[in-house]
Amino acid sequence: MKQNVADLQSVPCTKSPMPHIAPYKLYTVCNDIIASAKGHNRNYSAAIYLDHLFKGLTSEKHIRFGNNSDKVVFNAPIVVTDSNELSPAVTYNSGVNVLETTKSVTITGNDIVDSSFNVVHASTLNSVTANVKPRVLCIGDSITYAELAQINDDNHLQNWAYHLIAKEFFMKDHIDAGSGHECLFLGQFKKTRTMNYKDVEYPVTTHHEGIRGISLSSYLNGGVAAFKSDTTLKFSIDAWLAKYRTMDDTGTRLTLGSGTGSLITSGNLNEIDVCTPTHVLIMLGANGGGTLAQYQELVNIIKTEYPNMIIGITLSDAAGTFFPSLHPNFSEKTTIWNDTGAQGSRHNQQYDLVSMLQTEYGNATSEANGIYFLPFYFVQPTAESVSMRRVDLPDANIELTADNLYNDAYGWHASTHVNGIGHINWGYQLYSWLKYTIAKGL
Repeated sequence: MKQNVADLQSVPCTKSPMPHIAPYKLYTVCNDIIASAKGHNRNYSAAIYLDHLFKGLTSEKHIRFGNNSDKVVFNAPIVVTDSNELSPAVTYNSGVNVLETTKSVTITGNDIVDSSFNVVHASTLNSVTANVKPRVLCIGDSITYAELAQINDDNHLQNWAYHLIAKEFFMKDHIDAGSGHECLFLGQFKKTRTMNYKDVEYPVTTHHEGIRGISLSSYLNGGVAAFKSDTTLKFSIDAWLAKYRTMDDTGTRLTLGSGTGSLITSGNLNEIDVCTPTHVLIMLGANGGGTLAQYQELVNIIKTEYPNMIIGITLSDAAGTFFPSLHPNFSEKTTIWNDTGAQGSRHNQQYDLVSMLQTEYGNATSEANGIYFLPFYFVQPTAESVSMRRVDLPDANIELTADNLYNDAYGWHASTHVNGIGHINWGYQLYSWLKYTIAKGL
């Protein structure tokens, strides 16, 4: 027996190079709104998750980031600069409005040849963005519609759509500052939730243009009537405004017939929020993918109509993990290779789309033209963002058996329709990106 163990120990590990993708840029906000809090008030981190970097794995490999984890965390710098115990001096965001730093991230492990990549971390000082009110149009499919965007913790009673989460962050800024920090989300369709902040409940409402089952091709080629141009028969924001405008470009509600769209009536005037956006977020591709030419055409149409429009392009991943041993409280359904249909194949599709789109738009040249690639795909937690139900062992509420908490994938396309945990992380990226673009424009 001892000889067999010795023989096994003498067998060298075989490491292989593995192709991977990586994010170009992540966003955070350095929250300095309440000066007396000295950096303790609502400062959040962003993280990238290892699973999203790979495709095609059919068994678990020993792969980790250089910190021996499956995630790398980024947060804005806040530094105490003197020894005053009760009220120290604090430097936020290294003393600048927008701080961009580059972090080298290593991939290592017993089964992979070590490699590294660089990520740009863009951090924005919150207070400087107070007086600009972005108007945001989110275009997407069932994911922007927020199908299954709930969490177990509130018994699936609230919707956690990423645009609702972004709006919440703006609302909390407004409450803390006493003014400013407003944001308007535009569209025909409405989502609502309740936010409890500082022991007060607030209604949160956003509008959007997320349509279940819609594809990039349908949006581009006039398949969505709201955006169909009568002239080109293609996508058009001008056409959408002509049909559905309900507000002027300060976000003030119009009187019916005084500049309202042709399809606005007394019945829908107060239910639809539509005016010219400052930002357009495109989250299309989960249904059938798309070609680079199609994305380019959609972007070019928007830029032709509105040359100064700021455009964000983003994608989700199919939720799930390549490293099930790191997620022992999740069923085998959350392991990607156990679902070669909706989950496994869609992960491959999204991986390829992200690789293509980030090459095109994830660079300084594209950003200088107001076109960004947002890292929703990379910041989405893995097994934890599968839509799920709790199926704990009956003794799981006892401290000694807490490991018996258990989660099972549950819902229509549970891996595609990412749960509220994924949306929360997307919402923070959207909020942080909006703040970043505001600060860059000051």
